Amino acid sequence: MREKGLSKIQPTEEAEEEWRAHVEEVGKMGLFAETESWYFGDNIPGKPKEALNYMGGMQAYKQRLRESEENDYKGFEYQ
Repeated sequence: MREKGLSKIQPTEEAEEEWRAHVEEVGKMGLFAETESWYFGDNIPGKPKEALNYMGGMQAYKQRLRESEENDYKGFEYQ
């Protein structure tokens, strides 16, 4: 980024929603979804239950990062 004179990177709204849906989908696969846990925001009264952390594992997360890099960081805007 520095070589190109860029200092900021921001995901597009579409990319944010895709990631959020993926985090939610993966989160529902585990037992945390069946409990009342802060992992799903249950400690905040009135907050909709949703996955707050990525529970797909480090290997899957690294794979997503590699795919993003290989696709020229599609879904991100630079400034």
